[in-house]
Amino acid sequence: GFLGFIAHCTPIVSGEHKFLPYRGYVAGVTPQEQWDNIPLIGKLQILIAIGMLESYGEGAAAGPEYTHYMRGGQPGFYPDIKGKNNGQIQINLYDPFGFGFRDKPADKRARGLRSEILNGRAAMFGIMGFLAESKVPGSVPILSKIPGFPHYDGEVMAPFAPEIHLNF
Repeated sequence: GFLGFIAHCTPIVSGEHKFLPYRGYVAGVTPQEQWDNIPLIGKLQILIAIGMLESYGEGAAAGPEYTHYMRGGQPGFYPDIKGKNNGQIQINLYDPFGFGFRDKPADKRARGLRSEILNGRAAMFGIMGFLAESKVPGSVPILSKIPGFPHYDGEVMAPFAPEIHLNF
């Protein structure tokens, strides 16, 4: 999300395109407005694909050798997916080109896991800072000094607000 926000603020992504990336595309809008402009079916496809990967990563189709990290397994381990679904999937999501990342010594893997967790936390702080500054200008002083930082008037914490209205 952090790097995506930065990328979507650039003219390469948010500018004019010869071929529109999706129906309803509008050039020159903020990353949040880009999300608002994606049709509901496109948003659902994205969330379902992520949900399927998360479900598989939690061990839904992993096999008997996989132990979930909450039951004593290794945190950060993603089971192999290559050859699943009747052989239709031809690469693994973790180490797709077979560089041997799982064959590293345990101390290097532990350091890599710690680095990944810390980088993930920093990215979460970063994206929340971006969202806060775009919604409430001046809430993140260092970002408010960037000229042209995107401002968003919509509801950041309601990603389906334009399409789905729940009346409670």
